[in-house]
Amino acid sequence: MKRVIFSNEEECLCEAFVKGLRALNFSKDEINRIIKLNEMMQQKFKPILQQLCMEDQRFGYAVEDFEFIVPLDYNHEMYIDAFVKKSKEKKNLRLGSLALDSFTSDKFSKATNKLEAGSKYRVRIFPVLKRVTGRDCIEFLKNQKGILVGSHGLCLVQENKPEVFPIKQNVLSLDTEESLGDSNSGYIIPYMNHAFDDVCNDRWEFMFENFESIYGGNHSTDGKFLLCFSKVS
Repeated sequence: MKRVIFSNEEECLCEAFVKGLRALNFSKDEINRIIKLNEMMQQKFKPILQQLCMEDQRFGYAVEDFEFIVPLDYNHEMYIDAFVKKSKEKKNLRLGSLALDSFTSDKFSKATNKLEAGSKYRVRIFPVLKRVTGRDCIEFLKNQKGILVGSHGLCLVQENKPEVFPIKQNVLSLDTEESLGDSNSGYIIPYMNHAFDDVCNDRWEFMFENFESIYGGNHSTDGKFLLCFSKVS
């Protein structure tokens, strides 16, 4: 289908909205109530329009978008060991069975992009809406001008800005298969879940997702989100 480009987009949206209201046969009182709810209506329409603007409909519009500065004392080569040690002291991080013995600086030293101490990045978190693969996610991140940071980026954000993580949702951080490591099961994509509950409101889980099959949207009990780092010029 040939795409039609309108020069009067605002008029077209208003016309479509009016037609929709007429088709629903709203009464005069109901329409007046909608007018009074104008601000709330705008808030609900905004994410819908933003989603329509996304080139890849398998991923949603960013639910978080913020500036992140890597701590000055950050050391890429030793960071994972330091992170695990701090988490054990806080007693708020549970490592999945696949990560119990393997989540070390030595085994996770590889990274396509090594974050630099003191550097500034733009960080976004995108929802995964449909079933995709790790390669699909990498392609999407590249289209967002994102860089691949793997476990290091994920743990840095969890340690320094934990409030941006959606509650009880899996936030994945991608890298290439070569950098993520080798596993016969295919579960090599690191993810963090803020498993907030009434007993412990600061409980976290670190596990791995299957590179070949990531279930997003309504296909998963826990929602899937992508962490996206971008360089700031």
